[in-house]
Amino acid sequence: PVFSVQLTNGSSQLLVTPVLDGSSKVFRCDTSPNGSRPRALFNWYKRSENQSPILIQDQSVSTPSPTPDVNLSMVISYSTLALMGNRSYQNMYIYCEARDETNRGNFLKSTEAQINIVYGPTISLIDYTEVEEGENVSIACKVTANPQPDIVWSRNGTVISPSSDTLRIPNILRLNDGNYTCTASNVLYPTWQAPIYQIATDTIMIRVLYGPGSSIYLTPNYSLYHVDEGNKAVDIICSATCNPVCSYRWIKGNAQLSSSNTLSLGIIQKNKTGNYICEAFNTIRGQMKGSNRSLEVIVR
Repeated sequence: PVFSVQLTNGSSQLLVTPVLDGSSKVFRCDTSPNGSRPRALFNWYKRSENQSPILIQDQSVSTPSPTPDVNLSMVISYSTLALMGNRSYQNMYIYCEARDETNRGNFLKSTEAQINIVYGPTISLIDYTEVEEGENVSIACKVTANPQPDIVWSRNGTVISPSSDTLRIPNILRLNDGNYTCTASNVLYPTWQAPIYQIATDTIMIRVLYGPGSSIYLTPNYSLYHVDEGNKAVDIICSATCNPVCSYRWIKGNAQLSSSNTLSLGIIQKNKTGNYICEAFNTIRGQMKGSNRSLEVIVR
């Protein structure tokens, strides 16, 4: 008969067994150290939590010919199961049973080994987003990994502290515009293997949108421009900091003089006296954002 059955890695019994996703692991069912007479027959089973066991009947099971022990009174029999790591096997249990080939006695059952499929991180992160200045921003770095990874966020290469799986930027400013990278890492400890360090990264571009606000200015920086009649006026350039880029127009009274940022008055005549207004504007999410700057021209 069979006196004992052990589920081992060839040397020690197993309880919780980390298996690398996508790699094959060999489990061994032994009748040693006592062996049996005659040789043993083996069955392998797998089961999920609270489910009935399923007999494993495929090419992953191998039962080599037995060998006699040193006293020739028993034969040492064993069977192996080559398990390919798959995430669907997470928390599955495996065990083996054995009895002698004459079918005398009941099957003896080994302890159960719980399968823990370990794998490095994969990241799901959108590539690009636009936000308006002043908004509260929250970006989730969705990571799949086992064991749980460490997550670090960085901006343009500089680590942001503290880090978590969610990047939060309250009241975002234009200076927060840039590339944000989520880095996830863990260490795998598959059974019978050296530790494996795994890392994954993904990057999102955050584009901060803003109107011209108070950034509008004139070059030369005039608010009052005195010029003699008959002289050629200098060009006045209107500028503003905007994202997306601003459009411009120059207005005098109810008339639009220019759809560019440059006011060119040319040779000055008396009728060019008056108030000129530069308007800078852009559109953010369907709403116009604008600002203006005025210039008083006095012809002498």
